[in-house]
Amino acid sequence: MRGRPYIVKSWIKQHLQVFFYTLGQFSRNRLNISMTLLALGIGFSIPLIMYSVVDSISRIGGQWQERPQITLYLARETQQAQIESLQAILEEDARLETIQYISAEAGLKELGAQFQFEQALALLDENPLPPVFVVFPGAADEVEAISRLTADLGRLPHVASAQYDFEWLQKLSALTEFLKRIVILLAIIIAVGILLLITNTIRLEIANRKEEIEIIDQLGGSSAFISRPFLYMGFLEGFLGGLVAILISPSVLKLLNAPLLRLAELYGFAFELPLARPDISLMVLLVSGLLGWISARFTVFQHLRLLAPV
Repeated sequence: MRGRPYIVKSWIKQHLQVFFYTLGQFSRNRLNISMTLLALGIGFSIPLIMYSVVDSISRIGGQWQERPQITLYLARETQQAQIESLQAILEEDARLETIQYISAEAGLKELGAQFQFEQALALLDENPLPPVFVVFPGAADEVEAISRLTADLGRLPHVASAQYDFEWLQKLSALTEFLKRIVILLAIIIAVGILLLITNTIRLEIANRKEEIEIIDQLGGSSAFISRPFLYMGFLEGFLGGLVAILISPSVLKLLNAPLLRLAELYGFAFELPLARPDISLMVLLVSGLLGWISARFTVFQHLRLLAPV
């Protein structure tokens, strides 16, 4: 009686034979397989590239969220004694971590240096800028708390207006969530399309090998034995399609990075589209292979009943 080690060894051998047989089929149909894999790779690369874009946008928010600031614009006629009194009030506020005062003269000088039009500003009859306090809240990650703090600071004496310089961060966060939904929906739509593409490929392969299937069935081949090559074919098509997507994505991201870097520099951001992380790449390979296997399994068990003799 044959023992368990022999059965396991035989099972592994059968699967290896089918695996290399499927690779041989790919080699004999290089053109068709290459076109199919390219189509699959392009399909898988779209959500992968969009994920990199959304991830980069999310990290922009993270960069700025590290230290949000509130700007207090004082009335232009505010006297020095009133400014010192207001500064004392701000220093006593436990919610504030750092306080920075910028006089109207210092603000004008900084503005001219930043945008390189000192000569034009020198022609002004009077300084149009008000004195400003820039304060940095301690709770940097609590947007609602900072919004309430901004409203409180805006009611202080001699404060004309208080501006939370990171209100746009909430809009960016909402945009990021919207883009994430788009990526998910797009990935689902593409996954359905890939399922249909691989299903059609397996259906054609089954039709082309109808006589072979009938002979194997007449010789006593089991359904599992007959379906195994098609399951491997579906899995390998999906897996290799995912691999093509991983190889395509860096080239596309590199083309997008150059103009994005120039745009980011204009706004003072460190923005770059990163390559897919190893865990994301592994997930793409596993999901693409699984989609291929599911497509093949569905198609095989649906069509073998029709093609095999009764």
